Amino acid sequence: HMTGCNHLKQKNLQYLDRHHIGAKCNKDKEALRSWQVTAELCSGKDMQFLYLCGGGDAQSKAGAWDASTCTKHETSHNEMSGKRLEYLDRHSPYCPDGKAMHDWKVAMHGHNGNIKFECCDIPNYDAAKCYDKHTGCQKTNGKQIEYLDRQHPECDADQVMTGWRFTPHGCGDKKMKVEFRCCDVNHPKFDQTLRSEERRVGKE
Repeated sequence: HMTGCNHLKQKNLQYLDRHHIGAKCNKDKEALRSWQVTAELCSGKDMQFLYLCGGGDAQSKAGAWDASTCTKHETSHNEMSGKRLEYLDRHSPYCPDGKAMHDWKVAMHGHNGNIKFECCDIPNYDAAKCYDKHTGCQKTNGKQIEYLDRQHPECDADQVMTGWRFTPHGCGDKKMKVEFRCCDVNHPKFDQTLRSEERRVGKE
């Protein structure tokens, strides 16, 4: 999926509010799996977000996604208007344990802004099957938001994202990265079928 093309090149942080990442993910079937900024399909100074939704197989195998479990959250208000990319580290949109991030967007409130996001229960959640990951460190300080295209947080095909943050932790030389968390979407019916097949093969 993708957001619309909007002017992002040579713009400051508040221009992120033109994009709603994850809006096309189906709450009854899936949640956000990855996101990235790109100019590939846009023209001029426009850019857009591309994103993937994950966990859809659970709908047919476990039937456990339920839009009624979704809850809305937001980060604290902090300066965004006229600020460069490093100010994104004031926000840490993470869902409560057991929930996946369905979507997120920047909302402006005068000169301040925050990130609003929605979280939905993960089918057959298992805390032991959640993993902390990160992108590579990239030059960020003093850069405008088109430099976000150096980052591509992506969970595996059988996982969903539960949150992310932009941070200088572990980086140097005015660089930053995206830390994010991915959790497996378990499919009990599929797992049971696999174990039965393994037992059958073992007897042959």
